[in-house]
Amino acid sequence: MAFHFEWRDEGQTVMQLIAEGDWNWRDYHHAARACSFSMLRLPHPVHMLIDLRKGTRTKMPSGAAVHVRSFGKINTPAMSGKAVVLGYPMDQLDAVHVHVGNMIPTADGAVYFVADEAAADALFDQWRAEDAAQE
Repeated sequence: MAFHFEWRDEGQTVMQLIAEGDWNWRDYHHAARACSFSMLRLPHPVHMLIDLRKGTRTKMPSGAAVHVRSFGKINTPAMSGKAVVLGYPMDQLDAVHVHVGNMIPTADGAVYFVADEAAADALFDQWRAEDAAQE
């Protein structure tokens, strides 16, 4: 399987999609649709982590500028529209037109490209705090 998904935390606030080996956009979208069923009845926002570090691709598949915008796409009401990407080749970010802070605004939210897990966790902590303040 080129992608699998699992919860990153016990509170089920972050769903991670993890690439393994060679993968393509069809593999990603299949996993993204499948994981949305795990969120159907959750009463709180769920953020996405797209982890490409175990993938064997040296370049992103064709069409990355369009497909990365779907990383935060809201497919079920619990999804927040916010996504973090780990392992994206930093030398290829210009091709996806990132904004300041390695972020891409999307129709549903935003996609953030980070260099390590500490940066990802900092964003998730910030978003959880914002979500709690809105309750």
